[in-house]
Amino acid sequence: MDLASVIKPKIPNFKKFCELHEEVSLDFYCTQHDTVCCRKCIPSKHQSCKDVLPLEFASEHIKKSSLFDDTFREFQNIAKTLDHLRKDCNDNINEMEKSESTIFVPQVQPVSIESILNLKKETSTQLNLDDNLRISDLAVTADNTLFLCNYHIYEHKVYVYKTNLQNVTYNTALRLPSEPYGIAILKETVKAVVTIPKQSYVQFINTKSLKLDKTIEVGRDCNGITTSEDNIAVRKTEEIKNI
Repeated sequence: MDLASVIKPKIPNFKKFCELHEEVSLDFYCTQHDTVCCRKCIPSKHQSCKDVLPLEFASEHIKKSSLFDDTFREFQNIAKTLDHLRKDCNDNINEMEKSESTIFVPQVQPVSIESILNLKKETSTQLNLDDNLRISDLAVTADNTLFLCNYHIYEHKVYVYKTNLQNVTYNTALRLPSEPYGIAILKETVKAVVTIPKQSYVQFINTKSLKLDKTIEVGRDCNGITTSEDNIAVRKTEEIKNI
């Protein structure tokens, strides 16, 4: 068996020019077929379609859509919740440690503090999270593999977990050249795409082998990212960029 052919990544082929009209750029987007096309394709393939928009208008529509905003806000809420849980846990532990000298029941004191410290240790071991934590985005594959981006200046990591209904199990942490911000999964592939704002590119990750793959330049300040079939949309400071 040729292992190389088995594990070869199925990366969608992103093109700027039409396959049928090779010298004409893909400047339009058909919302009915969810695909990009060139101006010469419209009369033959999309004449009856209601909404065939120039890419700049389609991108603006995506940026203003409630689904895009709701999804991005949900990611931010999850990240804030994780940060609050971690802070509350640390605050409770600190309070218990400060109050240790005022607890007058010898039998209760060791049990209470020890149980909390053990819980902290077990949680830290299970999730294997760094002290410097700033969760910016997350994504889950079809086989329930969870990816968390830590957008902290001192940590350039994507944490990987295996999840099920009962628990979350730590797998590994992938170290990237710079802070990872957004992450999305390419459907029906073994690929995740991560934005690296300070390096001006997106980084592909093989979700099976958990290895870093190819990169694509998208310019500075690339933040949020989403995928749709064979398209990838990257949110920059002032625009939505399709790659």
